[in-house]
Amino acid sequence: MSKSKKRSYKVYTAWNYDKEEQDLNKQSENGWQLVKGGCFHSVFEKNNNVIYRHKIDFNGDMIKDSIEKQRYIDMFEEQGWEYINTTFNGWSYFRKVYNENIPEKEFDIYTDNSSYIEMLARWIRVARIIQIFEVLIMIFQFITTIIHQYSIDYFFFIWTLLLTLFLQFGVVQMQKKYKHC
Repeated sequence: MSKSKKRSYKVYTAWNYDKEEQDLNKQSENGWQLVKGGCFHSVFEKNNNVIYRHKIDFNGDMIKDSIEKQRYIDMFEEQGWEYINTTFNGWSYFRKVYNENIPEKEFDIYTDNSSYIEMLARWIRVARIIQIFEVLIMIFQFITTIIHQYSIDYFFFIWTLLLTLFLQFGVVQMQKKYKHC
């Protein structure tokens, strides 16, 4: 990567997406403008001539349907947001030129609680589906162990259990945000 581009490798959880937005805004204030956001890494280009405010939104439906994706992007662009990209799992990155004379509230993408609650509910629904899948895997592994009299693969079992608990922690965090609306 040249000095005009850089990669940032950071892990953000779905329930901490607002922390990622803050970090992206700080990068922009330091002259590093996001050109591609991602789950574990982001790409920035050096440009000190502009400062952006970034927002991240979750919409899993748009990754399956190109018409929904275009409608979704158009909706944001009509509000002055520039579309950057969408990750494989449905998180979309947007930015808008920052103006210090405009109140920070004007940079919110959720102008009403119902749309914010909708986004939280979408993520919670996806997390619940993943958790159900993980529990089914653990049950299958347990039954297979009993039927075939194998010794249980403790590493896999514990790993799946920890992942399920980690997702549950995230669901609880999102539900707290949900209740504060």
